[in-house]
Amino acid sequence: MLFAALLMMLCGQSVNAAVKLTALSGSGLGEGEGCQKLFDETQDTKWGTWDGWYHTYEGNADLPNVIFKSSLPIAVADYELVIANDTYNSPGRNWKSWRIFGGNFASDDAATLGAEGWELIDEKVDQELTTDQFAVVPLTLSNPANGYFSYFMIIVDAICADNAFDDYTQMDEFRFVN
Repeated sequence: MLFAALLMMLCGQSVNAAVKLTALSGSGLGEGEGCQKLFDETQDTKWGTWDGWYHTYEGNADLPNVIFKSSLPIAVADYELVIANDTYNSPGRNWKSWRIFGGNFASDDAATLGAEGWELIDEKVDQELTTDQFAVVPLTLSNPANGYFSYFMIIVDAICADNAFDDYTQMDEFRFVN
């Protein structure tokens, strides 16, 4: 753990440069625009999903979410979102309200959506994100943890769309920074 913290201080860059983030489960995992695309470090891809609002009408009330792990336990205070390529034309797809949790579990299988042990480390409500393609949006955790976590979870509670015809949720990249 100390090595990861030291490496982040020396690098002065995103944690992702020193630590690999890997999606374990979530909206669209394994699909072309699945949640794993949040951590692939390329602007040629994005996480995009109809999970949540649109599919609620079909009986699927799951909010867009992703559970991911870090290759090393990390303590972070800041993160960045990279806006997806077509958000300018579809600004309703941007995240508006979301929560980020940290946790430590005995195994990948134990880190589930309903597992006990998640600690809320960030909550954003009614955020106005830029619609500029590939813009990097720096953010600070609202409730940074006093410790290290190996597992993280993002739940998107609302997007900017105000109608049922543009309920697609998307984001290009997510990364922790020191």
